[in-house]
Amino acid sequence: MMTEDQTALYDFERVIENAVKAVIVAEGMDAFNSYDPPGFQSRRPRVDIMLTVGAGQKRFHKLTDKNVEAAWKGLLRFDVITGADMTVHSTFRARVRAAAHHMQVNGDALIQHNLQFFTESSTSPTFAPEDGTFQSVLLFDIDFSIQADAWAVFST
Repeated sequence: MMTEDQTALYDFERVIENAVKAVIVAEGMDAFNSYDPPGFQSRRPRVDIMLTVGAGQKRFHKLTDKNVEAAWKGLLRFDVITGADMTVHSTFRARVRAAAHHMQVNGDALIQHNLQFFTESSTSPTFAPEDGTFQSVLLFDIDFSIQADAWAVFST
């Protein structure tokens, strides 16, 4: 049976979303992820962060009796939500984009995992002034892995 530490190693969404959220919050912006309790939806401006884990990268780590997947692709989504003011929205979106492109999480917020590749793939703005909201979705393609020393949780 898997231990709690072993299972936590595979909780990529929680680990990466929390690490990225910490960077955005450190830049003075409100940020939320899929693990935050409901109730933040009325906050403006804000960033909602969500990771979708993709395919394995055919990079393996040798455990005692088998090889296990050690790297994956993913899609990191930033929903940038503001009130219906284009100046405020474009400025906030630029702050989020800059923070994302310059974030350092490896070895800091990410101890057992590593982001190797991080590139913006698209931005999709949606404007609903009648609802009082502007939203842009920024998508980033990522490659990430479990750090070599993190596999030690399987040797206990």
